[in-house]
Amino acid sequence: MPSTTCPVCGKGFRIDEDQALLYEQVSCPHCDANLEVIDESPVILEEIDG
Repeated sequence: MPSTTCPVCGKGFRIDEDQALLYEQVSCPHCDANLEVIDESPVILEEIDG
């Protein structure tokens, strides 16, 4: 299970393999920010506007 860091709150968390794909959307379990995978290796997230 890949781990990543939320770009909004800075906390690390793990995401499922099937969510670690380019352009998949995930939610931070700490701050509930809407995030999108912008790189797969390593997994890098970016906040989604809106």
